[in-house]
Amino acid sequence: MTSDGRLLDRLSTEARLLLLAAGPPATDREIAELVRTHELDWARLLEMADHERATAIVWRRVRSHAPPTMPVDVRSSFERMAMIADFTAGYLEQRIGESMAHLNARGIRGLLLKGAALGATVYDSYADRPMGDVDLVVARAQANAAFDSLQEIGWRWDDALYPRERYVGHHHYPPLIDGRGLDVRLELHTELFVEGNPFDLRAAQLFAGAREVTIGKGRALVPSPELLLLHTCVHYTWSHMMLFGAWRAFRDVVALSNAGVDWERFLDEARRHRAESVCYWTFRLSERLAGATLPAGVMERLGRATTQRLHGVCERHAAREMFPSADRCPSQWLRRTLWEAAIQPGRAGHGGARPWILDDMAPENVHPEAREVGMLRAFRHLTRLGSWARYVGAILR
Repeated sequence: MTSDGRLLDRLSTEARLLLLAAGPPATDREIAELVRTHELDWARLLEMADHERATAIVWRRVRSHAPPTMPVDVRSSFERMAMIADFTAGYLEQRIGESMAHLNARGIRGLLLKGAALGATVYDSYADRPMGDVDLVVARAQANAAFDSLQEIGWRWDDALYPRERYVGHHHYPPLIDGRGLDVRLELHTELFVEGNPFDLRAAQLFAGAREVTIGKGRALVPSPELLLLHTCVHYTWSHMMLFGAWRAFRDVVALSNAGVDWERFLDEARRHRAESVCYWTFRLSERLAGATLPAGVMERLGRATTQRLHGVCERHAAREMFPSADRCPSQWLRRTLWEAAIQPGRAGHGGARPWILDDMAPENVHPEAREVGMLRAFRHLTRLGSWARYVGAILR
């Protein structure tokens, strides 16, 4: 389907263009029309694209439509940053290949997730799937050996910044930073999500149905398209609560849905893992904001997992929360309440599990003594009446 112009119209012109650039080639006409009929802050678009690590992709989508009035310095910055992004992607592919070869030689099997898996399978190259982190899953019994081995080939652990005790019991190890100077990291996982999550989607299941791919001199496993898509939906809509990562999530939905997904299998997995409402919202926003095309039958079946109560408000809220803005929701409580209204975790069988409860970096978990209550919270919000007025007007109109 084409994107929903009425929903996109609620966003800044730059956010609209960024989201359309995550979509399929069919959105080229909308991109051209937007550039032709609207005044663009090209420097702001560059800043937003860089924040999403999307500079090269966005520039490839918009450069033929850029008007002569586009500032010369911004055009030069787009071209330079796109070139750097493509170089980084090639470097990262090389690093993944040599890292896997190093682990292969030690008998350690590794399974790639997210961008690292998608760049080797559904995209033409890693340049088409920008990322800053490599997510690698290994069996728990091999995890310590893998963590130590990777540090032998230039992946550096900053134990002062990421102390080991903070990750005891976690589903991943402290991140490893590329010691050769580029802004890339490797995160070694033993499971997919934090313990206590409601999905019961385990690494062993992805290993069981994985296929092997060659990356440079190394070999890695990648999950099936159906499980990659399911993981994309859960990661964006549950782990990230639809608050960030939208651009990559929507683009991955487009790429995976065009790569030959077995939709019946996907629906079975979504139902079995209690992820139907999570998938529904990832797909709904991908369609309406980035022009993804999902089978009508898939959307109808996933939609049964939710009621239509407050869907319009939740959708408008989610669209406004995707990118940094002065007009974002001024209340953490309301943000979480609307997320629950969309996902309906009780109806989905999630029990008491919520992302913020399980996130040890949530503000109330980092500093439980600093929780605001009663009059203090009310007074703080009284000082932000202007923000409240703009936000409420935006999601209700």
